[in-house]
Amino acid sequence: MARLDLITIGELLYVLKAPYPGLLEQTPSLSCHASCSEANVAIGVTRLGWSSGLVTKVVNNFIGRFAVSSLRGSAVDVSNIIWTDVGRMGLLFQDAGIPPRPSNSVNDREHSAFVQLEPDEVDWAQALTADRLFLTGITPALGELPRQLVLRAVKEVDGTKTQTIFDCNYRSRLWSIDEAREFIMPFLRHIDVLFIKLEEARSILGLEGDPVNITQQLRADHGIDIVVLSLSGDGAIANDGTAAYTPAIEAHVVNRFGMGDAFIAGFLYGYAVGGLQTGLNHGHALAAL
Repeated sequence: MARLDLITIGELLYVLKAPYPGLLEQTPSLSCHASCSEANVAIGVTRLGWSSGLVTKVVNNFIGRFAVSSLRGSAVDVSNIIWTDVGRMGLLFQDAGIPPRPSNSVNDREHSAFVQLEPDEVDWAQALTADRLFLTGITPALGELPRQLVLRAVKEVDGTKTQTIFDCNYRSRLWSIDEAREFIMPFLRHIDVLFIKLEEARSILGLEGDPVNITQQLRADHGIDIVVLSLSGDGAIANDGTAAYTPAIEAHVVNRFGMGDAFIAGFLYGYAVGGLQTGLNHGHALAAL
């Protein structure tokens, strides 16, 4: 198998969307999609010219086949997807809000096939043939087996040339601040590139002070090479030993879903081709688009 630019692990969801600008509770029809934060990043980097793949587990029914076909159609490698005849696919219902009404999403993913994925089911030697391993805080929030899965993944690449990337991506509907802190704090020692929001750094990691100082402290305390700190609408700071800042691009918001994932895809590609400032510029451009 050819070496990929990026491999990622996460639960591929069957996404049912209310037609814009409708509400879930009022719509008589839903459009069908396949997505997850990890897949969004994988698709994002393929559109910039990289190769990427997803490790996940899906049910061999019409939903699973639709989801995998959607990934394949976006040029994401699906050879490391594990098929099963047991269980169900996780569902995500969405509607896109119009200010001041916020967007809405409802998860229905309990007892899905992915959360029952045993680490030993993955062919790690094949799956991790990649320059970068991308993980998010969503996966360990899903339960004990998903936590074992991401821990196994980082241990498999420790000491190799594969760069480990982690997006904190805290979801309060999936786990508490205390649960997230207990897992993430020791996990950070495995990470080469960290994406984290300012509010996550403060609430989960207990960091205070100037945002630039927070990025410096994360690098020093955990041995992280690159820290990218999101300031939400105020832009982002990145630090790889030297700090850089870029403001967000003003845009008319139609749909915020996937915006952070687009930023990450843009930053990773931009940093690889042009360094810190280029990474931030690419990230904000993709987020705005």
